[in-house]
Amino acid sequence: MRDALASQTTIAEKLRHLAHGPPVEPEVQRAFEAYCRDLMAWASPWLLIFFLIVVVAWWPSDWWIFADDPHARRVMAYARGSIVAHHVFWLTVGRRALARDPMFWGSFIAIGEAWLIGALAGWAGGFDSAWPYFLYIWPLVGVALPRPLWDRCARVGLLSGGSVVAVIVTSGTPLGHPSLTPMVSYMTFCTFFCILVGHGAWLLLRENYVQRRIIDSFNQQLAARVAEQTRDLQALSQRLETLRENERAWMAREMHDAIGQELTAVRYALDLMRMSVPEGAQRLDGAIVDVQARVAQTHASVRRILQRLRPRVLDELGLPAALEWLTGDAIEPAGLAWQVTCTPADARLPPPIETALYRVAQEAVSNTLRHARAERVTLSLVVDDGCTLEIVDDGIGLEAGRAESGDGVGVGCIGIRERIAALGGTSRWQSPPGGGTRLTVHLPPEALC
Repeated sequence: MRDALASQTTIAEKLRHLAHGPPVEPEVQRAFEAYCRDLMAWASPWLLIFFLIVVVAWWPSDWWIFADDPHARRVMAYARGSIVAHHVFWLTVGRRALARDPMFWGSFIAIGEAWLIGALAGWAGGFDSAWPYFLYIWPLVGVALPRPLWDRCARVGLLSGGSVVAVIVTSGTPLGHPSLTPMVSYMTFCTFFCILVGHGAWLLLRENYVQRRIIDSFNQQLAARVAEQTRDLQALSQRLETLRENERAWMAREMHDAIGQELTAVRYALDLMRMSVPEGAQRLDGAIVDVQARVAQTHASVRRILQRLRPRVLDELGLPAALEWLTGDAIEPAGLAWQVTCTPADARLPPPIETALYRVAQEAVSNTLRHARAERVTLSLVVDDGCTLEIVDDGIGLEAGRAESGDGVGVGCIGIRERIAALGGTSRWQSPPGGGTRLTVHLPPEALC
């Protein structure tokens, strides 16, 4: 007895699973129903237009097919005219209602036209003619209807049964007519077959929707995680750049205070030694002069290294003056023509912004000197709605694909892009058709706060 009850329970669960499909969360089911409504709202006008075109395009063939049957031509004319008027009405006057509730009104249109065709088939000859057999195609609506099983059964049953009843009523066919039972039997078979096929398609559609929803959820989580990691990496990169600049400033101060002072003391000692050299000791005097020249050269090298580590002009006079010093120190010795324009000329920005833009200009100028084979370099700084720095040269330009993508080339360019992105700005490389390279860096107003 217990085994029989368990077997009945298992069968009931299988039937319930077949009818409703795998269980889904109520929120997902509501979202899927909304998706089906949107799908019907999109498809219904196109289906109406398609069948309208088919009905009108085939209308002239009635004169050839029913050349010897004026009554059949008249029935077909009524059928086609009614369908055309019906579709035109729903594409114009009833368009908003169809868009608002496509499930109800779409079913209403299909059921109404099935009943209409059934009535015209009964008027054309009823079960004593071949016209009712055209009704077998109407249950196909049950395949395309995106509704659950019992809802689908009710709508398709109303459509199929109503069309058969319309034939009986308009033709006056008695219930004992010999063609009625086969007609009803075959219509029932077609109806259940289309319901089952449509239900299977609905289950597949829902499963596909659920899987896509899961994938979209994973993609959103992944995108959020990637965005979070990107923000963390940018913050870390900005922190590392700040620490690097602080270390450079410390090294510059230490070298200036220690090495600079030691070299100055050596120079004074050499001056005293030269003053103490007796007359006629030319070799000793020449050796001292040579050492003094080497010390002066070392002092200049140290001063140049200090400026490149952390130019004091950037901290004391600002970015425009630092750009002027950069071009004069790096570009002019290479024999290139250069120009720096700053608007306004005394523009001051927050120290982190000035440092970042100066390092960008330094890297861009270095790339130009190493790779561009240019003859002229122009730097332009505009501080107005945000801040824009532009470095242009007339060299050989970038590779075509990389110039179009705007990503630049090399590790240095990647560093520029990431440095500016960490501040909330954008960087773009362009290579005009005439040659050369243009780097444009823009920081929005909120990045300057």
